[in-house]
Amino acid sequence: MNERKHKALLERVEKVVSIREALDEQQRIEAIRTAKALAMAGLPKRRAGSSSLTRTLRLGGDMWLRVTYTATEGNELPFGADRFVLAGIQHLAIEQGSPIVHFQRVGELLKTFNLSEDGRTLALFRQRFKGISGLSVRLLFGRSQAELDEGIEGEQLFIVRRFSLPTSKQLKSEKAGQLVLPDSHPYGVILSADFWKYLSDTSNRLIVPLELLKLFMDRPIGWDYLCFLIARCGAARTVSEVPHEALMSLFRDREGDRDRDIIRRLKSYHNEIMEATGGRLEAKLLEKGTFPPGGPGRPRKRWALRVGPSR
Repeated sequence: MNERKHKALLERVEKVVSIREALDEQQRIEAIRTAKALAMAGLPKRRAGSSSLTRTLRLGGDMWLRVTYTATEGNELPFGADRFVLAGIQHLAIEQGSPIVHFQRVGELLKTFNLSEDGRTLALFRQRFKGISGLSVRLLFGRSQAELDEGIEGEQLFIVRRFSLPTSKQLKSEKAGQLVLPDSHPYGVILSADFWKYLSDTSNRLIVPLELLKLFMDRPIGWDYLCFLIARCGAARTVSEVPHEALMSLFRDREGDRDRDIIRRLKSYHNEIMEATGGRLEAKLLEKGTFPPGGPGRPRKRWALRVGPSR
């Protein structure tokens, strides 16, 4: 091979390598954005019984997330349907374009969350809000569990700096038409500076219609899958696959859940989401062969979630 051809070959090889590295980095950026969105949307599914909870999740072939939720002293961790409160705060902050989220009427926030305005609901809502107000989220990223243990890349977010909610008496007065709040009323939420900075970066925003989220208020796995799907499709610039092991890690409800039960549940959620979004999401759950036989019985099926640039 003469020197000119050899040089041309080296240049082509370098270009191919640089393209591959760029694609790998793009997929890593997509995965990190998805990790943040999932952590902020997917609070603990059940009461933790402690002020701190850590989950280690596999997001892809070489992308891992360790998320730690911590409540301030005296508060319990938000869980289950509390995630709807957090989603609503983010929705209103983005809609109003400000870290200071005002409520124009005493009952407006309850109506935004599709809740009744009786005293019992308000008490439950206050309890949920208290949990969100004391929440901080720590994220660690790594290409393996070993890297997670090293703690070489991560960030921490506090959610709410201050909030003020109406009393039961004020709520009753408003319902009776006896209370009209001035524009300068003190009710609302002030987000922490770091959380508002996070939301202000449009690439971090997980825009999910509240009506769609309401479908999964009592189905936290479905809620998490919806948020994951929209985050991953929204960030996608290339076609990529979420492997079987990552799906099991992300959406296993309880220890001992069988892979086929997890996939059956995800397929049901997936079909519901695809129907509700009118085909705007480029996403498919695909069979990818089987695992090597590990004993008697049929081999386990391997699955993957393929996602691509979406509308």
